[in-house]
Amino acid sequence: MLEMGKKIYVDFPESKIRVVADLCEETEPEMCEILWNTIKDQPLRMACMHTMSTGHFFDAKIRPSASPVKSGTQANPVGRHKWFLCDLKPGQMLYTLSEMSAVYGDHVTEPLQGSGTVVAQVQECYLEDFKKAGDFVRTAIHDFEGDQTYSEKRGHNFAINYDFDKVDVADYAGLVVPGGRAPEYLRLNERVLEIVREFDAAGKPIAAICHGPQLLVSAGILKGRTCTCYAAVKPDVVAAGATWYDFNATASNAVVDGNLVTAPAWPAHPAWIAAFVKLLGAQISI
Repeated sequence: MLEMGKKIYVDFPESKIRVVADLCEETEPEMCEILWNTIKDQPLRMACMHTMSTGHFFDAKIRPSASPVKSGTQANPVGRHKWFLCDLKPGQMLYTLSEMSAVYGDHVTEPLQGSGTVVAQVQECYLEDFKKAGDFVRTAIHDFEGDQTYSEKRGHNFAINYDFDKVDVADYAGLVVPGGRAPEYLRLNERVLEIVREFDAAGKPIAAICHGPQLLVSAGILKGRTCTCYAAVKPDVVAAGATWYDFNATASNAVVDGNLVTAPAWPAHPAWIAAFVKLLGAQISI
């Protein structure tokens, strides 16, 4: 029989991440014993098949690495027709004898594969663990190449040199919120939202580009203001009580409302940077 209180370690070598999970021996003793006997003598090595993410959860599906396949990102829900709606708790891990799924998030209401048994629960301290100084994040390059929406390519590793918890707004002249994928995840961090509110309350310049206004929506600072953003974020800013200002044909304009500068995408870099510098009271010369 499996001893109670067993823990398993899940390593993601490329990301240098390790999380600890508690086996669910009380609810699934038989499957937990099978998993434990499989990994107790040597690690169970698997290759990531695909991931799917939203602003609320992250689902990583891994299978034995006999023939590793890399496929998909947020927009590639492989086998969606075989999935069904379920309500898993943050950090639950499913096991099917041949593959595992790890789920992170505050409330899962997206389609996940129905097969599998919940055999482990990632410890709570790992579920809200944001990266710290000394870590790095993998960036993505978004571009407009004639598709309905933007394309996405692998970017570079961006070194992190500070922690959100250590930020003192008094030490900064302004705040820039880039677009891309980051805002939908950063808004899950209450300290990040507090930082945004503190900058706004102090009347300091704030610039938000592309998907960046998602963070401003969650911080609750857009009501009654005029702004622009990536077109797909328009419903969010309107629902937050803002007036959306349409961007021009080349998405190269910026909108200024008080201490707030917004822009729809990277083609507007010259416009929003110029407006932001002006709000800072600075001058750039050659």
